[in-house]
Order: sequence, then C-alpha cells, then structure tokens
Amino acid sequence: MHIFRFKGIYDEMTPEERASIKEVIERYAADLDKEIAKIDEYDTRKQNQIDVAKKRLDASQTDAERYEACNLIYKSYISVSYDSIYHYLNKCVEYATALNDKEKLARSQINLVYLFFHVSYFKEASELLNEVDLEGCSDELKLYAKEVEFRLEFSDGFYFPWYLYPEDKSLAKMNKIYDEVGKNLPENHQLRLLMEMAINFHKHAYSDATDYAIKYAGVVDKQSYEYPEALGNIGYNYNGMADYENAMKYMTESAIISIQRGYKNYSALRKIAEMLYVIGDVERAYTYETMAMTNANTYNSKYRIIEAAKGLMPITEDINDQLNTERTRMRVSIVFLSLLVAVLIVLIIRTRRLSSKVSDNEVNLKLKNEELQKQNAQIELANKSLSENHQITSVLIGHFMSANATRLDMLKKLNKTVSARLKTKDYEGMLSAVRDFSDERKSIFPSTDEIIAIFFPTFAEQFNALLREDSRFEITDSKKLPAEMKIFALWRMGVTKNEDIANCLDYSVYTIKSYKTRVMNATDLDKDEFYEQLMKINVADMKE
Repeated sequence: MHIFRFKGIYDEMTPEERASIKEVIERYAADLDKEIAKIDEYDTRKQNQIDVAKKRLDASQTDAERYEACNLIYKSYISVSYDSIYHYLNKCVEYATALNDKEKLARSQINLVYLFFHVSYFKEASELLNEVDLEGCSDELKLYAKEVEFRLEFSDGFYFPWYLYPEDKSLAKMNKIYDEVGKNLPENHQLRLLMEMAINFHKHAYSDATDYAIKYAGVVDKQSYEYPEALGNIGYNYNGMADYENAMKYMTESAIISIQRGYKNYSALRKIAEMLYVIGDVERAYTYETMAMTNANTYNSKYRIIEAAKGLMPITEDINDQLNTERTRMRVSIVFLSLLVAVLIVLIIRTRRLSSKVSDNEVNLKLKNEELQKQNAQIELANKSLSENHQITSVLIGHFMSANATRLDMLKKLNKTVSARLKTKDYEGMLSAVRDFSDERKSIFPSTDEIIAIFFPTFAEQFNALLREDSRFEITDSKKLPAEMKIFALWRMGVTKNEDIANCLDYSVYTIKSYKTRVMNATDLDKDEFYEQLMKINVADMKE
C-alpha cells in the first residue's frame, strides 16, 4: 500500500517540508469537502438522468428501440451500480439476439466483459471474452475488443501479486497485445497511450507512466466516464514518483468530477484518505475512507470493498488508540473529581458538627444556620453538576482533545486552591473555588443534546420522515429531543451497542430495547431498510 510508503517518506522529511505538503493536501481536501457537502444534489441529478432513460425504454415499441434504450440506460448507470449495469447489458444481449444483429450482440458481450473485471470477476470476464464472435464485425469493434482484453490483463495484474512468481504473465500478455495492436496505432492514439501508460505503471516506471497518463488524459473525451479515471491515473503515477502535491491535485480533481457526476466506482477518494491519514488528519481520513467503503457497497464492487477495507484498518486503529487514551484520561479525571466530592462531603459533615456547637446566642445561631443552609445548597448544586459530568462520554473526540490542556490546567488550579484553603480552613474560599471550577467545566463538556445538535442540527425532521405520519414525534425544541430520537442519533454516530447507549443516556438496557421496539413499530420500513435510511441522515460540517 502506498500509505505506508508515503508515511515512511513523510516521517523522514524536515518539519518545513512536512508543513508544505500538509498545507497543499489540506487545501485540496477543503475543495473536496465542498463538493461532498452537495453529494445528495449530484446523486439526485444523476438519478433524474437515469429516470429519463428508463422512460425511453417504457415508450419503446420495437426490439431495435428497446436495444437502444437499454444501451442508454447502461451508459447512464456506468460507475453507479454494477447490478443495474449487469441487468440492462443482459437486456441488450437479449434484444440484439432477437434482432439477429451480430455487431450489437458482440458489443454488448464485450461491455459485459468490461463490467466483470471492473469488480474483479476476472474468470467470468475471460470466459465471456473467449465466447464473443467477432467474425464479420467492424474494425472499430474488434479494436474495442482488444482494448478490453488489454484492460482485463492490466486489472488482473494489478489485483494478482505476479511479483511473487518467476513469470509476470499479465505483463507478458499486455506486451503481446501491444505488439499486435498498440504499436501499429498512431503515437497520439488514445488506445496506444493507454497501453503505454498501463505497461509502465505495471512495471513501476512511474515517470514514463506519468508522461503517458498526461497525454492520455489530453485525448480522452472530457464528458466520458473515462475522463475522471484518466485524471486519477495521473495522480496515482505522481504518487508512485513521490510527488505528493501533484498526486493530490489530480486525485482531488478526479474525485470531484466523479462526485459531480454521481459516480460510485472510483478509487481517488480512498487514496486521498490515505494521504490525509499520513499527515495526521485522521478524522477526515476516516470520513473519506468510510465514504469510499459506502460507495463500494453501493456499486457492489468486491474489488473496491477490499481496497477500502485495507485503508480503513490503520485509520480505525489510530482512532481507537486516541479514543482509548481519552477514556483513560477521563477515568483519571473522574477518580479525582470523585475524591473531591468525598472531601466536600466530609467538610459538609464537619461544618454541620461545628455549627451545632455554636450557641453564642439565638441571633448568631440563626445567622449561622442560614449561612450553612446557603452553603449546603451551593454544595448540593456542585455535587449535582459533578455527578452529571461523570456521565459524559468521549463522543466528540475532537472537542475532548482540544479541551484536554484546558482541563488539566483547571484541575491543577483547583487542586492547588483546595489544598491551600484546607490548610487555612477557609471553607468559603474553597466553595468559591469549586463553584468557579464547576462554571469553567461546563463550558468545555457538552451535553448529549448539544452533542446531537452539533452533529445533526436537523435530526428530528429527518428521523420523523422514517416514521408513519401518525406516529411522528412533536418537537418544540430542536435541542431537546425525545429519548427515542436520542437513542437512534447515538446509533447513527457509531454508538451501536445497547449497553453503550444506555450508559450515554443513563437508561437501563431494557429501556433502550423497549424504546427501539417502539420506534420499529412506528415505521413501515423493515429493520434493515430502516437502519439503511438512518445511516443516510447527513452529519453537519464540523467546525471548531
């Protein structure tokens, strides 16, 4: 994986070099974030295009018209959904067979071959390619067949570790096809440039591969589905050359165009996530890698799922390490606060005992009692505030990390102040320090509702949309959600275990299960579909 190679190079750079690369990568990532925020709009536009193509099929009267309509739908689904592409290409095969049109039949079968190896069905692709009868077909289609055969060998060689074997069979087959077809084409021919780029990339001759990739992108139709792939190829080759700034530039452009076109089958986002992980932007890297995994599942590409899973592993491990560190720090803080509460309780008891001994006169006793009542009320408020803070979890990792230094300073200051007040028996001063600590602490620890509001400012509306109209919740305050909504908001943020949700909301596990059952009875969706729709609720942009 390039992620480890880049990390090794990045770690050996000077601080100035790392800062320069980090600034460039984060600048391009910021541009990508803007497009990701509009992904629903782009996906809707793409679906509208597909719907228009489907209407044409509905209006078709003859097999010839149906073939053309299915071919149009197939092209609309390219890089969007493997299952849909497979369905409509098979329809193309069916109608071409009915028309007894050999050219159309062969083209549809070759398109299926192209589809198969894009999701790593190499055996099926090879078998089908051998069955295609090109006799009597056009020279253009025969050339297309050679292109697909070449791409099949390249993909197989990229996926299969031929470097472990004495003979690189994929490279030998690619060279054979190039000798048969490629070298006889004009030097600036799109297919020849593709072959020369792929062969050099396979051999890790990244400098030459980059030159060919740039030339190839220059002749590819910018409106074709191959164009963002061509830009990505430039970025991947620059990555191989360790030119990470140019790699980020072209991979970002490839990802943005893919997002704008509603594509799901592309690898640029995953590779960008790896670069972000190396420079330390772990949260954004996790977001991109997760999105890449979602895309792979949406498209149903086994190859992309494996790719995304490999990238997710080190990123998830890093996040878990950070989370465990924060949990350890929180436990230490909670122990300290618990000890402080114990000290306060002892002081309350001692104060009460001392007050019982004060009997100078009735007026002074009354005044002392009133003063003690005020102190007791203040201490109870402090105890309540401290108790509530024990239940705060580490959901907002970024917030807790940035607040860590502040929290440590506050604890040191409080420890010093309490120790000094205890020595002088200045209980009022000690209570004042506790109150100050309580006020400052509240400013850095958000509530569960605040956490949900930060992540999902419109969660209530989107969640209600999943329920039947007569079962929806009435929300008067967007920052105060019903318990049922809080449970599923936490689930959406990744807190999926009933025990963890119960701890976050201070409910019993039985109560959590009961609320979940109540919600599932209030929707017409089945369980899997409900959770799938729940996961589509958008998270707001997080800004410190």
